[in-house]
Amino acid sequence: MGAVIGGVIGNQIGNHDAGATVAGAVVGGVIANNMESGHAHSSNQRHCNTTYHETTTRELSHYRVTYEYGGKTFVLRQRNKPPFNHQKVAITIQLTR
Repeated sequence: MGAVIGGVIGNQIGNHDAGATVAGAVVGGVIANNMESGHAHSSNQRHCNTTYHETTTRELSHYRVTYEYGGKTFVLRQRNKPPFNHQKVAITIQLTR
């Protein structure tokens, strides 16, 4: 397309001279080619990187309370935090029938 436009311009400037038409076509073709190749190098490109971050969360499901009674060890699971931390606590046990 550049060669055609350059040829028309060269023809008009050179008063319909064949040499001017050819020269205009060559110059127009070279300019169009340079513009097109330059356009290919200056195109907008976007490069995206995606990264994933994994996190591990630990959630408390219960408390394990261990106690001894009558020479035996018992384990109790409860949701609420006991009011003691590795301390001996006196408890009252009431037996019913």
